[in-house]
Amino acid sequence: MAFGNISSYAAAGRSVSGANSQLFATQRSRTDPDAILKAALEAQAEEKLNVMKIKGKLDQTAINVKSDLASQAIQTEADSRISGIKAKTQKMAGVVASLAPVAKMFENKRKRPRAPVNVDYSDLITDANTRLSEAQTALDNFKPTTLKTATPDSAEPNTLSLSQPIEYLSGDPKHTTSYRADHGGANYHDHLAFNTTEQRDNAMQILRDNNIKIGSINDGKHADGSYHYSDQAFDVPGTNWAVGEEAAGSALVRRLLGIK
Repeated sequence: MAFGNISSYAAAGRSVSGANSQLFATQRSRTDPDAILKAALEAQAEEKLNVMKIKGKLDQTAINVKSDLASQAIQTEADSRISGIKAKTQKMAGVVASLAPVAKMFENKRKRPRAPVNVDYSDLITDANTRLSEAQTALDNFKPTTLKTATPDSAEPNTLSLSQPIEYLSGDPKHTTSYRADHGGANYHDHLAFNTTEQRDNAMQILRDNNIKIGSINDGKHADGSYHYSDQAFDVPGTNWAVGEEAAGSALVRRLLGIK
């Protein structure tokens, strides 16, 4: 039986002895209360440290989340307000645009052409004053010939043999038998109709001799079947008389023609 190198065995023995010593120390430390307490305290401290680190990270994460949410809320509110402002601005722009033509109209009205400066208007003013003076003189000398003051009492009755008119209408409300509202007012006139054309012509001649103008005879537009169309009637327009004296004019016509 062969044996190896003795030194190798010695080294192996020392190695085993060292291992046994280490194992014994470890076993001993595991059963040492102080070592166990120290190890537990160290483990507890490390656990607290880890918990604190984790909590710090969680708190920072929460802060970041809250910050992000707040930022989003602020951004949303800002976007909403900006949209509202844009909408109001666009609406106001539309109102302003719609008012532009009105403003332009008032602006044009405010603009008035200015008279040229350093222009001599003396000749024009003199001419205008001369024309005004001539017009005033003509007005002062004007004497109407067609408008008369009706004076029935001073008129001479007719000398022709006349029959009473077969139809007499007037706008004179005081002459109740002849008054017709549609013959008064702005349409004031006397309407007279006779049995024959000759009697009509005699009546018109008497009035003309007293400077009374005759109106419609067989012309103009009249009611259907009117005596005008058969040459038996004529009208005396109210324009013969001064304003307000039309009724007195009708009374003069009646006196001249012998109408009761």
